[in-house]
Amino acid sequence: MTLVAVPIEVEEPNEVASALEDANLAKVGGADLVEFRVDVLAEHPEGVSAARQLVRESPLPVVLTCRSEAEGGSWRGEETDRVSFLEAVGTDDLAPQFLDFEEAVWSRSANIRQKVRLVVAHDQQVRPDRSRLVLSKHDFDGRPTDLTSRVAAMAVDADVVKVAWTARSLRDCLEAFEMPRLLGVPTVALCMGPFGLPSRVLAPKFGGFLTFAALDAASATAPGQPTLSELIHQYRFRSIDSNTEVYGVAGWPVEHSKSPAFHNQIFSEQQRNAVYLPLPVAPDATAFVATLESWLAHPGLDLRGLSVTLPHKETLASFVQECGGCCDEAVELSGAANTLRVDDSGNLHASNTDVLAIEEALAARIDLQGQSALVLGAGGVARAATAALLRLGAQVRVMNRTSARAEQLASSFGTSVEVVTTPGEVSAVVQCTSVGMSGGPDPKGTPIDPAILPRDAVLLETVYEPVMTPLREAFATSGGQTIGGLEMFQRQAAAQCRLWTGREPGPAALAVLDDS
Repeated sequence: MTLVAVPIEVEEPNEVASALEDANLAKVGGADLVEFRVDVLAEHPEGVSAARQLVRESPLPVVLTCRSEAEGGSWRGEETDRVSFLEAVGTDDLAPQFLDFEEAVWSRSANIRQKVRLVVAHDQQVRPDRSRLVLSKHDFDGRPTDLTSRVAAMAVDADVVKVAWTARSLRDCLEAFEMPRLLGVPTVALCMGPFGLPSRVLAPKFGGFLTFAALDAASATAPGQPTLSELIHQYRFRSIDSNTEVYGVAGWPVEHSKSPAFHNQIFSEQQRNAVYLPLPVAPDATAFVATLESWLAHPGLDLRGLSVTLPHKETLASFVQECGGCCDEAVELSGAANTLRVDDSGNLHASNTDVLAIEEALAARIDLQGQSALVLGAGGVARAATAALLRLGAQVRVMNRTSARAEQLASSFGTSVEVVTTPGEVSAVVQCTSVGMSGGPDPKGTPIDPAILPRDAVLLETVYEPVMTPLREAFATSGGQTIGGLEMFQRQAAAQCRLWTGREPGPAALAVLDDS
């Protein structure tokens, strides 16, 4: 079983009581271990007695870590002083279950190695009262060039090997997945940063010894560390095993996506052995294709489906076509896809549930047969909106900041789509840009002056975070009828659920959206 450790930083002796309270919260929350980070505490005159109290009174087994500044910690003193501190804390009558020490210091000093060996027990049968040695390596700049040789050398001396590096893309996680089965000793292999979450959540799938989760976002000790609640509840960490299917939302940005909460709740309701992850992919077609190819090719990953969002929807459609996969009618019409399904034989299926969602949302409010409608934007969502409006019988106009992109979109649909510079008289407006989106490039902006939109038109906003974008709020304030992006999201996500599971989402999954 992969263990979960919660890191807790303790800087002063008067923080011991609150640290122990946090350790109890970690236990209640489902953690197996606590990592007491004593980088600063170790330099305090009463640091040894405070650390011993932490070890003695902890409600969970302890990983004791005094991390050097060179590897992301705060210890700046002499190495001999640090080892002396650790030795004083871990005496024969009281020792933390694990002692974390950096490989860089261990490997360059025979004297340090000798002293640390006096603190830890490499053979628990001989000296069960001593700590187990975790040799660790952290690189906050990227993947170390000598990573493979480093971890192989670490495995010779360590009870547990821990390596963490800042991922350059999701592809770095694939190497982290492989390490536990290659080294022959308990291994922690984690990627840090926004691309690293899969390595943390999927550790049980690949036999990782442990992973780390923070009590809350503010107490994370490494970039990209999830909270304990997210790990245990949203990602259902305890149910992940080697047979777990992997799904996710791929795009840029994805940190505000509601898809993980929605689809993981569906998997929980249906008792499906699957997990759904946020998967950031840089806004570049080459990066998207390289990532998708490598993840699909990994033999043990079991990637079975993706929600694909800005700016990769058109790239997904072309990728599946070039691979000889199947594209549904909405993809063929729009030239964009927002859903990937991988069947049991490994065949790829691309769908566009955005088309259905936009069509359903507008049809519930207005009859657009023979009416004019405006699409704002020219990306994948705009293509879906154009396809939906044409299926509803509307005459479509497209506006975009870059006229060449709008012309390209219009030409792919033939003479039924017109590129315009002003909206004119239209009965519906579909906003398909990222303008106004939280975390986007222009969260407070509007893609068009709301004052020039007809007040009797229906505005469909495809952005759902925030619920009221600046454009939607301005249009609603002036008396216009609006449809929020959350409704569109719910409709398209429900369609994805049907494609992946053959079933409708249950009430608890829908409540995830209602409560947001």
